[in-house]
Amino acid sequence: MLLNVKRKKELSWTERIVRYSTILILVYYSALSGQNLVKFESVIPSPQYYKTETGEFSITRGTSLIHSVESATAVDFLNDHLVASAGFKLYENPVNDGTLIEFVTEKSVRPGNREAYSLTISKTKIRIEASDPEGFFYAVTTLLQLLPAEIISKKRFAENSFFIRCGSIKDAPKYEWRSFMLDSGRQFQTVNFVKRYLDYLAMMKINISHWHLTEGQGWRIEIKKYPRLTEVGSKVAGGDEQLGYYTQADISEVVEYAKKLFITVVPEIDVPGHSEAALIAYPELTCTGKKPESVMEFSANLFCGGNENTYIF
Repeated sequence: MLLNVKRKKELSWTERIVRYSTILILVYYSALSGQNLVKFESVIPSPQYYKTETGEFSITRGTSLIHSVESATAVDFLNDHLVASAGFKLYENPVNDGTLIEFVTEKSVRPGNREAYSLTISKTKIRIEASDPEGFFYAVTTLLQLLPAEIISKKRFAENSFFIRCGSIKDAPKYEWRSFMLDSGRQFQTVNFVKRYLDYLAMMKINISHWHLTEGQGWRIEIKKYPRLTEVGSKVAGGDEQLGYYTQADISEVVEYAKKLFITVVPEIDVPGHSEAALIAYPELTCTGKKPESVMEFSANLFCGGNENTYIF
């Protein structure tokens, strides 16, 4: 008997990589989920200094917080995760009868390093020290990794309290430029996909998103002076996952989202090489006036160095 089974659409290689990476991350953190206390050495990337102590700190609906102006973004980030997973957020409470999370602006924490922080956990209080918003944000990123995996993944969690080992962590990045590249030139991704990708980078304390936006297989960024770059250049490759572009509003949305995660977006625009998509859209910029024959192979039809319009472009 022959069965008429509809074949599922195959995933693009980018979707496969992100899906498999997500599975690996969740498998890693699932080993840390529930109320098993997470070890400090499980934090990624590994802190420069950490020491565990006996006892544990609990976060509940009754936990209060005290924060400074510099830590406001980090506090919002923490509360976003708590609301999504546990259904509650932390507030400042002058009459504190429970545990306390205290954010303290301290300029002596690695002077000159805005990303440094100190995290001290006792049975009744977590004290987070940093000199700048970046340091507070990375401290909260570390704190989230020490909580059950459901919190950092924003998965609904039935528990009403979460436990963290007592101890201390002092950390600062070894490298100022910590980058990862997303190639949207060869394979197009949606804005939501890119934002989810930025969430993963923030979790790993990556601070630079290298966004590859143009390639022979596609021009992905809207340039209003040259509309054919996207009208034509975003559709030159054959695969469904290779079609599409980002409007200027899309780009601004991604850049603003990244800023909240303390990630700088660095665009890559490939010219004069790897520019078949642009030249198919504007063949008059070649020396022959002809389009490249293929977006998958080298062509003799390149940007013309003797054409003044090439430099204007």
